[in-house]
Amino acid sequence: MLRRLPIRSKAVVYTRPNAAVNAMKVGQPGHYTIYISGVTVGRDWKSKANVKEDATAQATQVFGKIQEVLAEAGATMSDVVKIHMFLTNIEETLQEVISVRRQFFPGIVPPTTAVEVRRLASPQCLMEIEVTAVTDR
Repeated sequence: MLRRLPIRSKAVVYTRPNAAVNAMKVGQPGHYTIYISGVTVGRDWKSKANVKEDATAQATQVFGKIQEVLAEAGATMSDVVKIHMFLTNIEETLQEVISVRRQFFPGIVPPTTAVEVRRLASPQCLMEIEVTAVTDR
């Protein structure tokens, strides 16, 4: 659940306190920017089962979590304007992640940066993805 925070300007700021996926919605009526921090896998957010260690399953879970957080903030995947992907092995996972990304972004794909990193917070994580979205809602 998003929580409104008091700030000094006329901007509206919402955060997701104590959530596994942190997000912030900033703006004024009619123009909001939503920042979603790096999303990784863990347990499947619906079934609570452990996620498989293949890139397709992990990317599906990560983009699914992003989609849910955007909906909670009043946005959709079509509002995403930038994607940052951190992958532990670009050669082995990039094509699978791109394939899953196409399922969540069937039209125009937002500008995307993919960076290879040595390790993420949890050893089973093959990727961490963060997005920025802009919406009038």
